[in-house]
Amino acid sequence: MQVDFYKYAESVKPVKEFGLVDPDDKDGKKPAFVSYSKSTDKWNAIVECNNRSDYYFIAVDNNVPLTVKINGKDETASSCDAMLFIDSKTICFVELKADKKGNDWLNHGMEQLTKTITFFGDELDKYENKRAYLCNSRRPFVPSIHKIAQQKFLKKNKVVLRIKTEIEELK
Repeated sequence: MQVDFYKYAESVKPVKEFGLVDPDDKDGKKPAFVSYSKSTDKWNAIVECNNRSDYYFIAVDNNVPLTVKINGKDETASSCDAMLFIDSKTICFVELKADKKGNDWLNHGMEQLTKTITFFGDELDKYENKRAYLCNSRRPFVPSIHKIAQQKFLKKNKVVLRIKTEIEELK
């Protein structure tokens, strides 16, 4: 693993559910964060955790330095917004899309997830359960036509892709 993602991890409070928020800043420089209040923050995704105390969150985009060489220069790599994990049981990569129209959000989100999974590298093998969530708060329910995209994603990344805004309790 080139980058130590774990040094950016923070524990999540043991609550019934919490939200993941991709802040709406004009510069796009603020990382995603965990929110415990629906009344103060607009949740892009809801995470069910049933008061468990073993959840960890990593803000990836705008937080973890992921770079690629382009024309001999280091450039910031496209990445997903966040990761959730429980010990070595389950890892979950999360891309948050807010108010995106059209279908380009789907392809772009899958690309961001794939790039982050690639950076995570062989570390992925230590997890029993591997998931990725592509959450679009404007389109919380996605038609079944995306099943083909999900199958291609699984084959390419060895990670199950779910396209919805509710992230089920990690096992």
